[in-house]
Amino acid sequence: MNAPHPDDARLAKVAVEAFRALRREAGVWIVEIPGRAETTNDFRRMRGHQQRSRITREWRLAAGMALTAALVPPVRLDRADVTVTRVATGTRRPDPDGVAGGAAKAVLDALVDVGIIVNDDEQHLRVRYETARCLRRQDECLRLRIARWEGD
Repeated sequence: MNAPHPDDARLAKVAVEAFRALRREAGVWIVEIPGRAETTNDFRRMRGHQQRSRITREWRLAAGMALTAALVPPVRLDRADVTVTRVATGTRRPDPDGVAGGAAKAVLDALVDVGIIVNDDEQHLRVRYETARCLRRQDECLRLRIARWEGD
């Protein structure tokens, strides 16, 4: 039997928190994945590929668990319109395009991993990036607003 991974407890907590944070509107699902999401600049400042790879893997796993736990029954979309909002403390808000290359990319990959969308190319996925500010570190999260992409 394999020993539990040190992050298993944290990932399970993420799944539970995401389930609590799930909000449903007509054809829209909002899931919050707790944690401080790294930006493109954060990734650029990291030393070595291993650290970036580890953080990307953690976000992808956490997002996969959160999406699987929160979206029951499973949601399957041919095309999706997703808004990714990085909610973080601090006085400076990063540019929305800085959010695109950090932890948000791993979370979008998780949408494909768990089967919510077929592919994360521009024919199946339309993405917008936003930033928001919170006052407490425990409120930091990556918020996904997933909707059916109609028309176009």
